[in-house]
Amino acid sequence: MFIPKTKGCREVIKEIMAEIQSHDELKGIEFTSIHINHNTRSAPHTDDNRVSFPSIAVGLGDYEGGKLRVDGSAPTDLRNHAVVFDGLKTHSSSKLNGDRWSLVLFAHASWDKVPAATANELRQYGLPCPPTCQTAAPAPTDGEPLLAKAGAVLATIPEGEEE
Repeated sequence: MFIPKTKGCREVIKEIMAEIQSHDELKGIEFTSIHINHNTRSAPHTDDNRVSFPSIAVGLGDYEGGKLRVDGSAPTDLRNHAVVFDGLKTHSSSKLNGDRWSLVLFAHASWDKVPAATANELRQYGLPCPPTCQTAAPAPTDGEPLLAKAGAVLATIPEGEEE
């Protein structure tokens, strides 16, 4: 059974969505879920994402290292900007030093099974959820995580707002 965790986190969700919506580069990317990590180093894994929907990762805080490693790609720094990648490819994060919070935005594979009331609640929080049974532009498939506009940073967090 799907149990939403949104009720206890309403204000955090609203703040995250306000930040995301302030970046034109992130508009048009649909997601249903926000995964929040603190000082997490992930082992190689794949996500339970919806096929053809990308993941977006952002690293925040005062840290070094912690790069995103996607099979077939060079490690990618995600500190203070968003990186779009294919979460269905094996990926991990490198060792980090310091204090890092990371956000991973993605469309969960179970989206078509979510009750309409839950989908409507997420949309009310501002999540750009896809309609059920729709496919979006495919996630990156050439093995390289994307930075918007052929190498540009997707969304840079202004100085002084990184912690």
